[in-house]
Amino acid sequence: MPVLRTDAEMPEDALSVPATRVGVFRPWQASMDEGWTRWLFDELGLTYESVYNDDVTAGALRERFDVLLIASMGRRTIFDGFQRGTVPPEYAGGVGERGLDELRRFVHQGGTLICFDRAADFALDLLDLDIEDQLDGLDTEEFYCSGSLLGVALEDTSHPLTMGMPEETAAMFDGGSAWETGARFEGRVHARWDADGSPLRSGFLVGADHLRGGACLVEAEYGDGRALLFGFRPQWRAQSHATFKLILNALSYGQELAAQVAQPRAPQPATDPARAGLVERAERLVVVLGIGTARHRHIECPGRHQTLNLDSSSWRKPCARCRRSTASTLKRKGNTSSFTTCPTRRATRRPRQVGS
Repeated sequence: MPVLRTDAEMPEDALSVPATRVGVFRPWQASMDEGWTRWLFDELGLTYESVYNDDVTAGALRERFDVLLIASMGRRTIFDGFQRGTVPPEYAGGVGERGLDELRRFVHQGGTLICFDRAADFALDLLDLDIEDQLDGLDTEEFYCSGSLLGVALEDTSHPLTMGMPEETAAMFDGGSAWETGARFEGRVHARWDADGSPLRSGFLVGADHLRGGACLVEAEYGDGRALLFGFRPQWRAQSHATFKLILNALSYGQELAAQVAQPRAPQPATDPARAGLVERAERLVVVLGIGTARHRHIECPGRHQTLNLDSSSWRKPCARCRRSTASTLKRKGNTSSFTTCPTRRATRRPRQVGS
């Protein structure tokens, strides 16, 4: 590979991405989703270690790993495994209560626990997280969606977990979740099922209202560590290429990188006066509303078709539907009558006029 430049300076707000030690939980009671995960990692040339029941119960997980991944599987597969007497003794049982304690200790000591789909339900109980699935208790007449592509809206694509992703993508839904966080929840929501219209992109969906706007990628803090919960399978049968990057980002999101994100980021100097003026006006608009934060700054296009992230360059591009640019509106009028949406997309207010 040719080297184009070697004298480029590192941007002030650049993040150092350390190498992480990755473990993939591998129960003796075989999980197809775990098998697809290993196949994908092998195809991509990723370094990881399979973690068996005895590895978990032996403890000291934090000394060996920075990240533990549990693919989609039920609690019984993890906790109980094969019944004794049905298989040779060395393959019987699961992690048991001792294993649960060691998994909690791993996260509490700064580890990152990644859980896909059904394994996320296991993590909710394991860490006693104040997160509820909006789809729980619904029968198939109220909600049904199996093997369909659904639209996903990412909250902040400048965050290391979602960096490099478009602001909207599609994910495979097959028995997934749509979460609502409670008052005790500590962390952040990184992605939600599309809240504008039906999230269905391809396939079959009954009861879209139960799903719309629900969280589907959540970072939950626990002690010094965190759990990254996916309400879908981002590696679904090694075919869902649109969400592979989320997996790769998550594998790098250990304690060291998370600590860098928690620190204040140095502001980037504007590259030209024209852009500086546009950014300043947009930022003043958000400040007037009192809903902006350093990591969540959004504005809707003039036609109110899509929510744009002020921390990326996408908000300066014309909307695909109304063909109008928020940036050009700000530049032309100095004032704006555009709508601004809060980071959770649950409240939309019309801003006061802001002078140039």
